[in-house]
Amino acid sequence: MDEAASSARADQIQFAIGSGEVFTARELRANFHIINTSDLALLVTDELLATPLTRVSLAYEAYELIQERLADHVSEAFPPVSSEETPPSAQVSVRGRIPIPLLRGRNQFTLESDSEVHERITFPIFYKTPIRDWVESILKALIVLITIQFFVVQTFFIPTGSMQNTLLIGDYIMVEKVSYLFEQPARGDIVVFQYPNDPTKDFIKRMVAQSGDRVSFGDQTLKVNGVALKEPYTRYDENREGKYWSMFQSERMPERIISRESLFMMGDNRDHSHDSRRWGDLPLYRVKGKAWLVYWPLRDFTLLKHFSGVFSGVDGQKREPAPEKREPLPTP
Repeated sequence: MDEAASSARADQIQFAIGSGEVFTARELRANFHIINTSDLALLVTDELLATPLTRVSLAYEAYELIQERLADHVSEAFPPVSSEETPPSAQVSVRGRIPIPLLRGRNQFTLESDSEVHERITFPIFYKTPIRDWVESILKALIVLITIQFFVVQTFFIPTGSMQNTLLIGDYIMVEKVSYLFEQPARGDIVVFQYPNDPTKDFIKRMVAQSGDRVSFGDQTLKVNGVALKEPYTRYDENREGKYWSMFQSERMPERIISRESLFMMGDNRDHSHDSRRWGDLPLYRVKGKAWLVYWPLRDFTLLKHFSGVFSGVDGQKREPAPEKREPLPTP
């Protein structure tokens, strides 16, 4: 039987389930999966009886489950099939029904004729229980979430105050990991990265300078390529009692050039941040992603601002990047 004839015949083969829903073999093929169909039945309609098809069979793997003749299930007294979801124009004259006892997995359904011109139509019916459907749906969702977590978006928890007041202790943030596959972080970006001295730890800081930039810091002012920046996101400890304040020589850092393929990172809470002033430049390959959303607690829900405009005009006096160095800055 050619494909066109088989497709046309699929509209003449109709099934029903206990809820009263009626559908054709074509719709069954399109959906493929039948959920909770222990009461699936083939409808013996006038339309089906008018075809050369006379026998129906169902097999599961190597086992034959049924072998029935359509004529044996014809009854003049058979009640009509009706459904609220089926319009009157779509209802058919039913002369009987043949129960289809599906087993879990792939069942093979066949209708064929006894005539000299043998006609046969076969297709699979895949039956899975509601429990299996739930399990598969959960597993698929987990696979999608894991894929997103590793390759697209990752969540992080803020355990310290080094980025206050931009990020507070206890904030949960989302970090997107796609944009940095195509471009380097821009000045002002809030970046999550591996701590160079212990790559098992993740840090979050603001990137303030890139390869070749001249950077200096003193008197609560950051200079990049000689330009003093006005940073609206910074916070300072006026009492000079910060945990990391004593590590810096009177809060001053002499000018230095950022090494090749590296970034300079600083926390917004400048007197309470363990950052590039202490452990040096960050290699680009340590970057994990760009922070873009605070999603918990709900009262803090917000898209993060990266303030790239603060750094406009600093590209005028860049120098050739220094060779890569991984040594920490000298301590007092």
